[in-house]
This record gives sequence, structure tokens and C-alpha cells, in this order.
Amino acid sequence: MPQPIYKIPLRNIPEEGFVGAEIPELIDRIIIGPTQYPSAAREAFEYLLEQAGVHDSADRVIVSDLPLR
Repeated sequence: MPQPIYKIPLRNIPEEGFVGAEIPELIDRIIIGPTQYPSAAREAFEYLLEQAGVHDSADRVIVSDLPLR
């Protein structure tokens, strides 16, 4: 079903008192799983975080085998 998609820029605007919106500040960690291909998902998220300026992306992406409850 077609749905509207909105792009919201994730950037700080310190002159307006708006901070903490950029990806390195916004993302604490990403938990993946359970999934059939956790290694591929982890690599993809680490790459995307690196592209967004997160230098410690390997520490922020975690693979879990625990199902959602």
C-alpha cells in the first residue's frame, strides 16, 4: 500500500538549542536478532554507522539470540 515518506534531517542546530540529534549522539546501540544471517546484518549496520560518522560502530552493534518477549 502506498504511504507517504518523510525525510527528517538528523542534525544539530545549536544556535536554537537543539542538540543530540546527529547519529553518533542519537544511537547508543543497535541490537540485532534473532535472525538467520546475524553476521551480514551486523556488518551492514557497522558500515552504515561508519558512513554516518560513528567511529566506534563495532562496539555499538550487538547480536542477540534472545527472542522478543
